[in-house]
Amino acid sequence: MLARIIAANIDALLVIVISGGAAKLLPETWLVWQIVTFLGCYCAYFLVLEWCFSGTPGKYLTGLRIRDYQGRPCTLQQSLIRTIFRLFEANPLMGLPAAISIVFSRDKQRFGDRVAGTVVVPVRPC
Repeated sequence: MLARIIAANIDALLVIVISGGAAKLLPETWLVWQIVTFLGCYCAYFLVLEWCFSGTPGKYLTGLRIRDYQGRPCTLQQSLIRTIFRLFEANPLMGLPAAISIVFSRDKQRFGDRVAGTVVVPVRPC
């Protein structure tokens, strides 16, 4: 559980810096576009990294990966489901629902994992 908390904090820091930096490239008078850019970068960070690498920098640094129940890497559809749910349950403003779900679920899954059919697991050394 500690590795997952550390991974989430690393990713939160990275995604806020990346998304905020991208949004700030736009003129301040374009507030709506800054918000859209921030949210787009936030979603893209998780969607692309989880789909392409079955994990984010935070997960890699803490030895975690996302797998389906058969041990296969995260698919585009699973990553999309996880990302959509993340907007509601694991963002910096509402992280509590995800934490409660992880603590009390049998497979330590947040709601997005359950719907996507994924689990976050430690990488086994070769």
